[in-house]
Amino acid sequence: DARMYALAKFFFENRKFTQDFGWQQNGIFAAMVGDREAAMADLRSRLPARYRDSWFPAFWRANFDWAPDQDHGSCLMLTLQNMMLLCRDDETVSFPVCPSHWTVHFKFHVPGGRVVEGRRQGQQEDSSH
Repeated sequence: DARMYALAKFFFENRKFTQDFGWQQNGIFAAMVGDREAAMADLRSRLPARYRDSWFPAFWRANFDWAPDQDHGSCLMLTLQNMMLLCRDDETVSFPVCPSHWTVHFKFHVPGGRVVEGRRQGQQEDSSH
């Protein structure tokens, strides 16, 4: 497992495409390999990129083909989710790359029919796996 993690981190750090818009998944991968700064940079880049001509403020501009773009928001959501909780086989890790100053509460359905709920405010953490 340590070798696979090191390999994943190596490929992430040496990736050819580093864009953070549309269907580009660098923020998701950053959270998965433990790179908090890259995951946060991806979130900061994606959040303000809304489609200003849209009736709904949560729609994103066209990145590759049409507006509203759903890939942009999906990658943003998955980056945030992976910052809160990572699952591998039967193991779950709460708050793997979540900044300590964030106040968060989540409830996720994870593989195996389980529900994981977590809360964190500052350094106080509570998770049920």
